[in-house]
Parts: sequence; structure tokens; C-alpha cells
Amino acid sequence: MSFTFDFYSADDATADSSTAFQAAASEEAKCQPLGSASVRARILSASEAASEAESFAHEKVEVPLGPPLLKCIVPEQRLPELLRSEVSGETELFAVSDLVAGQYEGGFKLWECARDLLDVMSSLHDSGKINMRNARVLEAGCGAGLPGIFSLRYGCESLVLQDFNAEVLCWMTMPCLKLNGAWDEAERGRVSFCSGDWAEVGPLLDTLPRSSSTPGFDLILTSDSIYSPPAACHLWALIKGQLRSPHGAALVAAKSYYFGVGGSVADFRAVVGADGDFECETVQIFEDGRSNRREVLLVRRGYQTNAQPAMDT
Repeated sequence: MSFTFDFYSADDATADSSTAFQAAASEEAKCQPLGSASVRARILSASEAASEAESFAHEKVEVPLGPPLLKCIVPEQRLPELLRSEVSGETELFAVSDLVAGQYEGGFKLWECARDLLDVMSSLHDSGKINMRNARVLEAGCGAGLPGIFSLRYGCESLVLQDFNAEVLCWMTMPCLKLNGAWDEAERGRVSFCSGDWAEVGPLLDTLPRSSSTPGFDLILTSDSIYSPPAACHLWALIKGQLRSPHGAALVAAKSYYFGVGGSVADFRAVVGADGDFECETVQIFEDGRSNRREVLLVRRGYQTNAQPAMDT
């Protein structure tokens, strides 16, 4: 049984975004550097897991389908120490910010859109619209990696967990795999780890083992990663380069607007729409009237619009 994504009907929730999308699409989307500092992209070994992190506290993250997932809690006072090698001379910023642009991308925090992504993955799986069995999955900007771990629960063939910072993978992602009983999968090579800028990790991802001769990934997951125009451009380049043809899909969970840093769902849709070969639609909107509206987007190749992939039976 292979990966399928049976989600081909238009969603009415996208209608209120059309005006903003058209306005954003009228401007050229240009990628700019994510930051002045260069973080070397590399593949990490499971042996690099920080054993000390196993003593950290953890929290339960409820998911609609199955038992809760567990997330490691890295003490905030440890962040400057853990990131000293990558955040040069700016560790005082951790007192007022969750990230340092171009040096630390917030991977030690569980962003709310990751929870939204888990909700949508649960719903799509429960309704039969997505079958992750035998899928090759990438979680980009993974942090704790909970959506990726969720895909392991439901039979993905292999999983790559990628984050900007190697320290996040060692002190957060790998401990979360252990907490959720999935560490054996990493030791057997079913789970791989890659750190670095999205603009640089593509060639490394291509070197990782796969069962098929077809490069790329069936399913790409990411959350709260389009917070700025440069980040959105680099993420889109990664998705476009790594999404398997013809039926690969990406689920992008994001706030509709990122105030103060310039990112938005409309701008990301403009970047995707300007390509011409892909489509981007809203799967679900999360809105409570008190906080910023959030959305989960589906990205896939545009010529699938009228296609109806076989449902899993």
C-alpha cells in the first residue's frame, strides 16, 4: 500500500483569501538571505543525542487521534549555553525574543501552528483523505518533531527531521523521539537528522537512503516557518525541489499574518502561485477571535486539480 492524498475538492475556506492572494501575486517574490551568519548544513548521527536531556521535564501534547505525544522541555536558562556556538554575541536576545534571525530559528519552542498541524493530520488520516503508510516524509524546521513522529505512528516508510540548528536536533528532537518510544527507529536508520539553512540542505537530503529510485519526499510537513518573506522564499525552494512527482503533497501550518516580521499566508501563496506548476489551498482555518488567525495549507502540483487519487481501502 503506497502513500495517497485524496484531497481534491475545493475548500470554501479559501475564498476570503483570494483578494489578498491576487494583490500579493502582482508583485515579484524575491528571496533574500535569511541572515548574515552561516550555519553549516550537515547530517547528524543518532549518537549525537544529548543524554542529559533525558532528565528534563516534559509535557503532554494532546492529539485528536491516538495517545498524547510527549515534548521535552529545555530550561530557558540553558538556551544561551546550548546555542553559544551558533548565536554569536547575541545571547541576551533570548530574554526578549524566541528567535535570532539567521542564527536560531526558535526550535526549542513548540509553536502553536505545530499543534494545528497535528490536528489536521489526525483529521485527514481519520477521514481517509491521507494515507501515510510507506510515505517518505520530511519535517522542515521540525523543532520537537511531533508532526513527524505522528507520521511514524501511522506507517511512514522513513522520516527526515530537519532543523536550522544542530543543537535543537540533539537537545530537543532526538529526546522527543525517545520520549515517544520511537528511538529504535532512529537507531535502525528509519529516521534521519539534518541541520542547516533550507537554501543549503537540499543536496544533503538527496544523499540520504531511500527505497525508491525516485528522489524527494511524498509528504513535507512544516509549521510556523513562513514568518518572514525570506523564510517563505527559502522554504518554497526546498518544497519545490524535494516534493515527489506526481502525487507529493506539503502541509504548511502558519499564522495568517506575522506582525512585525512581514510574513503572511497570502504572500506565501503568491510565491507558490507565481511558479505556475503548483497550487496552494487552505485545508483548515483556526480562529478564536482572541488570537491571530491560523491556517493549514496544502501544496501540490497544479495538474492534480481534477485528479482523484485512489482511496486507501
